Amino acid sequence: MTHGRSASTLGTVRGLTAEEWRLARSARANVLLVGSDGSAEKLVDSLRPGLCQPIDVWHPASRLVLPPIGGTGTLILLDVGEVPRDDQRRLCDWLAVTAGTTRVVSTSRQPLVSLLEAGTFSKTLYYRLNVLCFQVTDCDS
Repeated sequence: MTHGRSASTLGTVRGLTAEEWRLARSARANVLLVGSDGSAEKLVDSLRPGLCQPIDVWHPASRLVLPPIGGTGTLILLDVGEVPRDDQRRLCDWLAVTAGTTRVVSTSRQPLVSLLEAGTFSKTLYYRLNVLCFQVTDCDS
């Protein structure tokens, strides 16, 4: 049980099926959560207790500081569509070196495909972050 609810119930509440909720919680793959109005960030909060420690969080208004290479844990990227191009390159390089050690859970308020088409988001970064992608709706309201 997580936060007093079964995984199936919580998954439905968060707009994910029970299987999607299980994958988001247990898979070691990078996860991209797409949802407007803060729904993806709410799901990240629900996932946090089960994520590998240490957990580093990046907020769009702050400078992107990446965890040390060779470490394990989880990097949470909030609103990844706001990552500047220079930081996108740094993040791609970091992900290439840390593959399999640090899990990345990222959120986006809009589908990143539109940013790819506009040329403002790195295709390489998109495919590294988009291993498991879930469209999240906030069913709590």
